[in-house]
Amino acid sequence: QQPRAQYTIVNDAYNSLIEKELNDNEKKILAQFYDMLKGDFPHDVKDTVSLVRFLRARKFNLPAAEAMY
Repeated sequence: QQPRAQYTIVNDAYNSLIEKELNDNEKKILAQFYDMLKGDFPHDVKDTVSLVRFLRARKFNLPAAEAMY
């Protein structure tokens, strides 16, 4: 079975803009969040904007954001 095609909802420029708004600790948590999700959802959309929305909704609490995802 072939994996689904990967795509992003927003463009790279917008992803970069959102990432620039984060402090160093938030960037570290974002990277951890991405690593956690890529094992469980390897072919789903994981653009920066979407992941930051989940993290912000849970005040960058990684376990809570993962449960919400």
